[in-house]
Amino acid sequence: MTAGPIPDEIRAEAALWLARHEGGSLDAEARAAFENWLTVDPLHRRAYHQMVSVYALLDAPARKLHARESRSRDLRRAFRPRLGWLVPPALIAALCAGVWLVTPGLIQNLQADIVSSRDLVSEITLPDGSRAYLGANTALALDFSAGRRELTLLRGEAYFDVRHADTGADLAPFTVHVGPDQIRDIGTRFAIERQSTGATVAVTQGEVEVRAQNDANPQRLIEGERLVITEGHAQPVEPSDTDTALAWMDGRLVVEAARLSDVARTLERHTPGRIVLRGDADNRLISGTFPLTDVDGTLETMAAALDLSVTRITPYLIILG
Repeated sequence: MTAGPIPDEIRAEAALWLARHEGGSLDAEARAAFENWLTVDPLHRRAYHQMVSVYALLDAPARKLHARESRSRDLRRAFRPRLGWLVPPALIAALCAGVWLVTPGLIQNLQADIVSSRDLVSEITLPDGSRAYLGANTALALDFSAGRRELTLLRGEAYFDVRHADTGADLAPFTVHVGPDQIRDIGTRFAIERQSTGATVAVTQGEVEVRAQNDANPQRLIEGERLVITEGHAQPVEPSDTDTALAWMDGRLVVEAARLSDVARTLERHTPGRIVLRGDADNRLISGTFPLTDVDGTLETMAAALDLSVTRITPYLIILG
């Protein structure tokens, strides 16, 4: 089953537990409370493991620098007064929460071969000559080795204009992975948006085959059709028009009964920092057309429609709830 989103409150709790664990401040009673916290909800364990991954990314460079410094007396004398290089584990753990706030897609960025800017659309030529049009802050991993044409959409949305083989030539299938689900090109042009529980696929020309993780058989989509994958299952095929499917390329966010958590993650890619949802706001549903070029205005409009409030803590942290 495709993993669902982790609420912001749980991520914050995980960062605090990691800070206490790495700082050595867990006595027997606190350790029992920690183990209980891990088992109460599967999301707790997932959030904690994510924070451990961020901790490793921050800790490894510090340890390498410390080892290098230890091998050189001159370097030790030069750097220790300024940095004291081996950063305390509790401090690194505490930084995890800050890294998550400012760069929530850090791990995805490290896995990606391409991370687009915050421009509405970034046009990329792929190694096989196909074209990819990436939405703001979209992360894409590529595997074109040994004749393969495999891509993984780690975050965001993309529109693909796929190059097909010349007469007499043979090219491997052009396949895009979204988590455990995959979309294989049969035609020419299609769009994919990754969401917390799956993806939306829309075909504007030609045909694609969609294979969801938990479905026995793949489904085929043709021009003018869309399909939503939720929790590893493909939902019924629906009609789709190009204007709506590619609205993001014109700076419009078009949603219908969309989870506010998914909408917040989309808006987040168009602005620095983090949009945190409070209380039950995660699962509230929103419909409408909103400008991606005015995130602040869009948040105010949605908050008014859902009777929520917007609180700006810093330019890098907005609370919606």
